[in-house]
Amino acid sequence: MSTLPLLTIIPAGAGSGKNYRITKQLAEWVKEGRVAPDRIAAVTFTEAAASELRGRIRSTLIERGRLEDALKLDRAFIATIHGFGKRLLVEYAFEAGHCPAPRLLAEDEEQLLLRKAISRIDHIEPISRELYRFGYRYSYTSGTDVEQFRQQILSVIHMLRVIGGDVDWQNRLSHCLGYITKTYGPTGDADLLTAALRRNVQLLFKQYPQPMRDFVDSDSAKSHVESDFINLQKAAQTNALNENWSLWRSLQNIKVFQNDKQLPADYIRMAREIMADASELYRHPGPLDDARRHADALMRSAKDALLDYASRKTNKGIIDYTDMIDGARRLMEQPQVLKHFAGRLDCLVIDEFQDTNPLQFSFLWKIHEAGVPAMIVGDLKQSIMGFQSADPRLMRSLISQHLDQCEPLNANWRSAHQLMAVLNACGGQLFGTEYVPLEPKADFESRLHPLEAIHFEGKGVKNPVKAQHVAVRIKALLSDDKVEVFDRHLKRHRRIRGEDIAILGLTHDRLKAYADALRELGIRAQLAQEGWFESRPIQLAYYALSFVADPQDRHAALYLSVTELGEDDLTSAVRTLLNGKQLSLPLLQHLKALSIRQHDLSVDELVAETIETLSLIHI
Repeated sequence: MSTLPLLTIIPAGAGSGKNYRITKQLAEWVKEGRVAPDRIAAVTFTEAAASELRGRIRSTLIERGRLEDALKLDRAFIATIHGFGKRLLVEYAFEAGHCPAPRLLAEDEEQLLLRKAISRIDHIEPISRELYRFGYRYSYTSGTDVEQFRQQILSVIHMLRVIGGDVDWQNRLSHCLGYITKTYGPTGDADLLTAALRRNVQLLFKQYPQPMRDFVDSDSAKSHVESDFINLQKAAQTNALNENWSLWRSLQNIKVFQNDKQLPADYIRMAREIMADASELYRHPGPLDDARRHADALMRSAKDALLDYASRKTNKGIIDYTDMIDGARRLMEQPQVLKHFAGRLDCLVIDEFQDTNPLQFSFLWKIHEAGVPAMIVGDLKQSIMGFQSADPRLMRSLISQHLDQCEPLNANWRSAHQLMAVLNACGGQLFGTEYVPLEPKADFESRLHPLEAIHFEGKGVKNPVKAQHVAVRIKALLSDDKVEVFDRHLKRHRRIRGEDIAILGLTHDRLKAYADALRELGIRAQLAQEGWFESRPIQLAYYALSFVADPQDRHAALYLSVTELGEDDLTSAVRTLLNGKQLSLPLLQHLKALSIRQHDLSVDELVAETIETLSLIHI
């Protein structure tokens, strides 16, 4: 029977000493014999954080003279959440039904397999012919309506995988459709609503069968009335009102202008009656039916694609990052496996819990519910992984349900006292009563002002102008012998240097203006630059891969033949191709041989063999 608290939640802000708390707590438990070092499970969300956590625990044990325990730490489960899940899948491969040495899919391979799975779904074809009903339209940035629809399916697939798409599938679909219906609200009679709108449209169109251009003056007004006429004509002379909800929305906004005298009073009256009828669209059951059909199609398509994708992965002995978590979660649903694994652990530490998504939470919580004491550490204010479906509501809910198990860290050991006063003031305004002020504990005093502001009066100040003012201020700081910072390594104050200053911005383009302004003043600035793709080795690799993908790509063959890899000049190589002959570069034959095998290789293997064939290391 464990003597540890079953659950400990540690809300810990930036600089509050959470790593110290974790390592100190684990070291104490090991010293007291309450936890064996090889029976610790600690998960976080980056390789660097996992490595640092292991190193800190090991160092603490060594400092306390527990060398044997420090060595045993290598057998502990200290890893990223994905590494933790993968280790379970390997150690319990038979129970999981997985290959004991699975190959990890690269993200581009995952997307390719999912897209192929979507292309094999038969019931997508009929609905693809009426995507306009669901709001899909061609656009230059998003592509065709079909491509947009498939992208939506990919998004649903991602969502389902994050929440465990295999769990109560039919209930999930029913819940989705029920939520749409509830949110939509009560509906009326479709025939009556449509007939009322059509009747008023036909009355107006009969009385005014021509555009109202002659009644308005400006070009924009003429454009508006012409657009209104086209919509009225379509509504009066076709059956578009039965299914074209965009047309209904257009009829809600017929232009009558602020100066009503521009148009006939009768036209304005009838137009307003049409707008009132069209505004009843929210009561029409048609959009609700389409929304339900759309959701049903997306959910069923995503489910079918996932089944196809899973089957092909199993047959090939491959997994992706989500499988590492989902597969481990499924393992924990087997009572014997869960009992056995929980019996191997003395405690479970979950770091950066605010970045947990529902699937990860489900997996880890099953281990805790099996009786493994858990220490959960995180900070809601630092939740930044929303793009990977992290849900900070999980931590917020956990805290609210287990207030007695919360041990918040309310100190800050990193920032100067003056800066903490500013941060606490801002935190209270940003987060309200949820914010807990942090007590400054740093053992140094800053000689800098905690906050400076460069205020520009008026609107429209260009970014380069702002950059120039900031650069001038930085120049002044670097030139002032009296400006000093506290060096954590030297444990003393020293003169400020350029490496002590960071500029944060929303976009790379904005930051480039600041880098340019600093360089103009003779201050060196580091900024990620473009040019990787244009470099010589990458260009050669790109055209070689293009040729491997398609040996009929004459442009790729021509490019390779006239570089340092070939012996042809541009004129002779072009003449050879125009004469219908093959280029004689031996490299092309090697790449053709590689092309034949491309479907048997992973992306990583194909790229590696292409680079080896090119001998790029010598370029």
